[in-house]
Order: sequence, then C-alpha cells, then structure tokens
Amino acid sequence: MSSLPQLFNRTRGTILSQLVLNGFAQAAAIGGIGLALKSQFDAMQNAANSSLTTLVSPAIIMAGLAMMIASLKWRERIDMERLGQDYVFETRMLIFSHINGMSANGIEELRKGVVMLRFVNDLTALRQWISMGIASAIVAAIILLGALIFLTVINPMIGLVSFAVMLAGVMAILLMGKRVDRTIREARRRRGNIASNIAEKLGNMVMIQAFGQRQTERKKLRRQSKSLQNAMIERASATGLVRALAYLVTSMTLVAAMGMGAYAIYNGAATMGEIVAAFGIVSLAAPALNGFGRLFEYWKDATVAREKIGSIFTKGPAISTSTSREPLRKLRGELRFDNISSGTAIENFSARAAAGSVIAVKGRSGSGKTTLLRLAQRLIDPDEGAIYLDDRNILSVRTGELRRAISIASSLMPLMRGTIWSNIAYGCAKASNSDIQDAARIAGIMINNPDAALHGDRVVHELGTNLSAGERARVILARALASKPKVLLLDEPEQNLDELGIAALRRIIKTFSGTVIMATHDAQLLAMADDIWTLRAGHQPALSLIENHHHQDRIGPVRFSKY
Repeated sequence: MSSLPQLFNRTRGTILSQLVLNGFAQAAAIGGIGLALKSQFDAMQNAANSSLTTLVSPAIIMAGLAMMIASLKWRERIDMERLGQDYVFETRMLIFSHINGMSANGIEELRKGVVMLRFVNDLTALRQWISMGIASAIVAAIILLGALIFLTVINPMIGLVSFAVMLAGVMAILLMGKRVDRTIREARRRRGNIASNIAEKLGNMVMIQAFGQRQTERKKLRRQSKSLQNAMIERASATGLVRALAYLVTSMTLVAAMGMGAYAIYNGAATMGEIVAAFGIVSLAAPALNGFGRLFEYWKDATVAREKIGSIFTKGPAISTSTSREPLRKLRGELRFDNISSGTAIENFSARAAAGSVIAVKGRSGSGKTTLLRLAQRLIDPDEGAIYLDDRNILSVRTGELRRAISIASSLMPLMRGTIWSNIAYGCAKASNSDIQDAARIAGIMINNPDAALHGDRVVHELGTNLSAGERARVILARALASKPKVLLLDEPEQNLDELGIAALRRIIKTFSGTVIMATHDAQLLAMADDIWTLRAGHQPALSLIENHHHQDRIGPVRFSKY
C-alpha cells in the first residue's frame, strides 16, 4: 500500500485550494442570503417606515447570490472530478509501470482469478472517495461551518442548537461504521467469486457442453448469484441507513432551529427576520449535510480498494533494471548459459549457442523449454547463474535493447486488436516501414497487396480470433522479425502453421543471418539444427546429453547439462 501515490501533490494541492476557496465563497453567499432575508423581513415588519428600495434591494441581492452559488456548484463539481481523476491517473500509471517491470511468472500469477477485473472497480472506488468523498466533505464542512457561524451571529441560541443537533447526527453516523464495512467487504468477496466463475466458464463453455455439465454450472451460478444478491441487499440496508440518518439530521436541524426560533420570539429574544434568515440558511446548507450520508460509504469502499490495489505492488518478482547504460555494439549473436537454475524447471544448465548457429531444444512438457527462451529474453531472471550475449552479461543490457537484439515468436504471445500491419510493427517500436515490409515478406505475407489474405490493412480482432491458426502463426513470426534481431527464439514454431507458414519458417531458419534457438518436437526442424539440447523434466541427478547433430557438413561440439 505504501507504493500508492500520496493523496496530495502539487497539482492536486492546487485543485484542493480552489475547492476550499469555493467552499468559503459558497458559505459567504449563503450567509449573505440569510442576512438579506433578515433585512427584508425586518423591513416588512416596519413597512410604514421603509422605502420601496429597502424592500426590493434584499431580493435583488439574494437573486445575485443564488446565481453565484449555482456557478460555484458547477465549478465545484468540475474541480472535484479533476482531483479524483488526477489521483487515479497517477495510480494507474504506477500500477502499469510495476506490472511492466514484473517477470513473466509474476504476470501470470497476477492474471489468475479476478485481479485485473477488480483493478478497474478499485480505481473507480478510489476516484469516488477522493472526488465525491474527500473533496465533497471538505467543501461541505466549510459550508456547514460558515452556516453555523452566520446562524450564531444572527441568533446565538439558534446557532448553538443547530450545532448540537448536527454533532449528534455525525456521531450516530460514525457508529454505523462497523456494519457498513462488514457488508461492503462481504459484497465485494461474493462479487469477486461470481466474476471469477463466469470468466472461467466463458473461456471453457465448449468443454462444459461436451461433458454435459450445463445444469451443474447453472446451479452453481444460481447459488452464487443468490448469495451476491443477499449480500448486496444487506449492503444497501447498511448504507441506506447511513443516508437516512443524514437526512434525519438535516430535518432535525431545521426543526430544532425553527423550534428554538419560535421559543426565542415568544420570549422576545428574536425577531421574525432572524427566524426567516435561520430557515433560509439551514435550507441552503442542508444539501451539504446530506452529502455526508455517502461519505462513509465512499470511505469504506476506498479503504478496501486501497488494500487490494496495494497488494498488486507486492506481486513479483520484478525484472531489475540494467547495471550499465552502455549500448550493444557489433553483435555476433553468441548466447551462453552459465550454470543456470530457474524454479523447478531448470537446474544447473550450461550451454553455448555459437553465433550464426541453429539450436533445437527438445524435451517433454514441463522440461523447461519455454522457460529457457524466457530466460534468454529476460522475461524472467534466473535464480542462479548468468546468461551472456557476446560475452556480456544480459543483466547489464537495457531490457528494451536486449529484446530488440533477442526476439521471440511464440503462440503464448497472441495478437493484439488492430491490423496486420500494426501487429507486425508491434515487434519493434523503432521499426521503419521497410523493416515491417521485410519482416512480412520473409514470413510469407504480402502485406502491400490489397488482394492478399494478410494485407496490411486487414482488421485483427482481439487475440486474432478472426484469423486462421496458420495466419496468426505467420503474423507472430513476422512480428518477431520486425526488430531485425541477432538472436531469434522460436517457441514450438511449427504449431498451427499452414503450408505457406511451414515453408516460410524453414526458409527463415536456413537464411537467418543470426542465431536461431527453437524449442520444437518437429522431426524436420530438428534435422535442420546444428545442435540439439535435450532437456529433462524435474531435478534428476543424471547428466543429460546435448546431442551432437550434423547439418550442412557442420558439427557442433558435444556439451553436457544437468537438470
């Protein structure tokens, strides 16, 4: 939670100052209307001794002050929203920066459940607390304080009674805190459960149908929906009671002020003008008091939201920043793994991919093939050991530069919503138009041909669902080539490739000027490799041979790795 932004910075402090001034201006205008009412009614009581100007002037003043209050309310709402939006903007950017610096393993953990769905709701809760809660409460407090001061000036007895009733009401609202907090947390928990269930089932609806589990899942959803319904009703009951108390306090303040006014008139301690003025001030200030009815609800929502958002900053591990700003120069593309260990997938792994070689990585599912490729790109960092690119530890290379030098094509990294062109360009922010065209051509995509299936302007839906599996695979392949990398990582590239894609893939492997490291099970691709690294799942004491293989009369050295 400490990673969340400070509530007030320079910008938000300026906005808050404007809101404070706005509150004082509204309080002054309300007091001015009260004094004008007193003047007018006192003049009416002495109509014989008053001129027409004396009777009309207060009405003109009140009309002008009413217009002033209306414009101040309009400005207040704008500044309240600016305050909340500025805080949420900073929070959103901090969260994105944190997630962007996390390892692939940490990001996958973060995506479980409903963390990202909750993220949007929590930001809304924070915005409401700051704009409709804190900002509104500050302005309301100033207005109410000003109203009480004017009431006391006009008639001390009425002012003191009004203050006592308001104070008692605020204490009663605070006593509702525990119940409101409990109902809000319970409603959020049940809403999270049902959101997680729906997200999972929507992604697996075909499986549900295939195994005849529709009724089972329907009963589960019905049970969760009923629980959520009850929790939301309980929450509405608690928060509604708080709002009812606020309304009651407003009404009782008005009743008490009028009652005390009547008593004061009976005893000759007040004039009719003072009573009317008190009535006008309490009526105009009442909406500010009503706002406190939702203040507590916003506060409790935001308290839970801050806890949940703050927990995102505890997620990890993070990818550390590079230890050097020195750029990569004259890369050959040699990649060396030196005694690498990572989680349960890889242990004490050492191997060297010579510059310009083709390396195939094979092994059973779970043996660490994908982990090895992720380590090379610093999508995750090893627990032990080091990885070198041309004898330079990749920890000392800026991640952006490293990932342009070492690019990856993987079906685990799907396409984005946009076009064929934008998806290929996504492979490198610095890619020129010619770079994108070259990458597309190498992957067998006629990007500039409007009649081609994969022309540049063709729309791509989220995850590329409107493309065939083979088309998606070719675009993913082209995306990896957009940065003109020196090391090309291919994670089971043969998956889903159509005939054109397979031909393009083999052509890339044969002609690529840099180093290729591909995790594959395909016999024909294995036959194209200079060396084959065979990984074994689990931590087994036996040494695993990295097989020696012939290709184009080149023989790679025999190496050994332990897993």
